[in-house]
Amino acid sequence: MTKNVIAAIGASIRALLAHIPALVVLGVLYALFIIACYFFITTREASVIQVLFTFVFAVAIPVLFFALQAGCAGFAVGMDAPGATLRIAGKAFWKLFVVSLPLVLVIVLCVWLLNKVETRITAKPAPATQSETHGSVSEDESEPLSVPMHAPAHEEEAKKPKVHWSYVLLVTFRLLLFGIVVPLILIHLWLGIARDGLRGLFKGFGRVLAPQTVLTYAVGMIIFGAIPYFLLFTRIGTKGEWSELLLFGVRLLLAFLLSLTGWVLTLRALAEPVGATTVPAPAEPDLPPQPAQA
Repeated sequence: MTKNVIAAIGASIRALLAHIPALVVLGVLYALFIIACYFFITTREASVIQVLFTFVFAVAIPVLFFALQAGCAGFAVGMDAPGATLRIAGKAFWKLFVVSLPLVLVIVLCVWLLNKVETRITAKPAPATQSETHGSVSEDESEPLSVPMHAPAHEEEAKKPKVHWSYVLLVTFRLLLFGIVVPLILIHLWLGIARDGLRGLFKGFGRVLAPQTVLTYAVGMIIFGAIPYFLLFTRIGTKGEWSELLLFGVRLLLAFLLSLTGWVLTLRALAEPVGATTVPAPAEPDLPPQPAQA
């Protein structure tokens, strides 16, 4: 299984290096999506024109997002010419939106339910009322208070925070659901639409959570998720404003390239059928023709 994953990622890298123009098309779509998100966040609703721009960006963001995903899925299934990548991005983005909308509603419902469960798990017990605390008088109230210099060992152990295993399980379940299960379902749906249209939506759906699929996605997530995150949010001390500005620009560029190429590589590797990248068995040697029997 590990050899198949490595072979699939290697084949994806070779395909990406052989089709740089298609990657440029995807990079333009990705840049437009980031620009639309930036202006949507920074534009203030103070005038009619700004409100209009905000509405335009609010519409452009999902369109550009699903156009980018359609282009990446098309590249993954073999439409790796620049024109073909751009055409499928323009034609299939609405299909991806329609297919993803029910799953988005399910995600919103799951988030609401998990937040309710988290609130119940982390809720602190109600404090004791005044009548409960002052209803009985302790026998030691008349004695002078004495504060020990060092608390006994058993009291120090009692003060240590307890591990709430129910909360740990909830956080783990949330990470697995939204970090692995939901993305893999969406990727499978998008690849099916890019390959066969709406009729190929659920083809091969049984291997969405196959071990090879999960391992391939995990390796890709390091490239398009973990490394760009550390590039953006790890503080590196520099001397001088210009050097810091230059370093920040380089980190932004690297995060942009790694997130895009890592995502495309992951989709391309996941689009390979299971076992397709294995080394074929050697063919049997041709035997000499047998003489015809009388």
